[in-house]
Amino acid sequence: MAASHHLSPIISLDEIDKASMHHAYGDPLSPLHTLLEPESARYFADGCFPLPIDVSHIIWIATANRRDRLDPPLASRFLSFKLSRPTPSQRRVITSSVVAALLRDYDGMAFTDEVIDRIGEFSPRRQRQLLTSALARARRCGESRVSLGLLTEVINRTNIDQRPEKTLGFGVKD
Repeated sequence: MAASHHLSPIISLDEIDKASMHHAYGDPLSPLHTLLEPESARYFADGCFPLPIDVSHIIWIATANRRDRLDPPLASRFLSFKLSRPTPSQRRVITSSVVAALLRDYDGMAFTDEVIDRIGEFSPRRQRQLLTSALARARRCGESRVSLGLLTEVINRTNIDQRPEKTLGFGVKD
């Protein structure tokens, strides 16, 4: 804040529900109790910057997969919005952006429409993983397009093995 040219920066905290699960060295989210209250944020003193500073103009955005894992007093300091699952058309837009980003790195490669439809069932992170593997496999096979058959093969080879007695919690199917 002291070195910034902006009085109202936006700070995004992703998946804060996961941070609150690990308290080995204290709660990493405890400073937010002060930072999110307008009155106390006006006189915030950080251990690294000994003078009180007004941080009440910060715009805080946080995401959480599970609101019930947040400390209730902390959760009460946020305005909450529950997002519903994307509709099929919204999934197509999300998938299209994942595909476009990947194809910038794989010049001359493409996906069939069936691949785009099938991959939309997965999260964007999983889409990137599966599509990257499928692109690499297609290129290795001398193909310029990833077909549904090739994608299905990649999906089947990377499914998580649900038999923990054979792995350390995850594994690749043969």
